[in-house]
Amino acid sequence: CTPYITNLKSDMDARGALMYDALAAFYVCNQALCQSRSMNIQIETKGQFTRGMTIIDQRPVPDRFPINSEIVTNIPEKQFVQSFTKTLSNYKKS
Repeated sequence: CTPYITNLKSDMDARGALMYDALAAFYVCNQALCQSRSMNIQIETKGQFTRGMTIIDQRPVPDRFPINSEIVTNIPEKQFVQSFTKTLSNYKKS
């Protein structure tokens, strides 16, 4: 676990482990607290420099590609931590 967190710090300036599933679940249950944008996302499969990467072109070309995704741009940290810790504290081992 330590190398994972160390690499996140050096590669992404993250302060801890990334929790994508927990954040996605929080967004689904608390959309009104979060900020998001409707956008078009493509996966580049043949590019020389971006092969396998997710591409989000934010230039204003409205008809070129249809909107196909909702991108969460902000989740309130305090509310997320409270919700997450409350959920964990309610967990009982069987």
